[in-house]
Amino acid sequence: MKVLVIGSGGREHAMAWKLSHSKKINAIFIAPGNGGTHLNPKFNNIDLTDINLLSDFAIKEKLTSLLLVQSCHFPKALLIYSDLKI
Repeated sequence: MKVLVIGSGGREHAMAWKLSHSKKINAIFIAPGNGGTHLNPKFNNIDLTDINLLSDFAIKEKLTSLLLVQSCHFPKALLIYSDLKI
């Protein structure tokens, strides 16, 4: 399973770190990520913040999961979710 975590804060970093311990998850993308997530080789940081580019990325990568983190990035995640029709 591939997961996209949207955000650049500590909450998103902590959730991505915990997800990285799951054997069911084979790729974690974080947009845009932060200094700590950039240091973790298990994470794929993507430098995207535009909602349309994030949606295009999620569709291109055939993401099977979108982690919705309730934060200031929540509306973006919700829009991408509706574009993916998961």
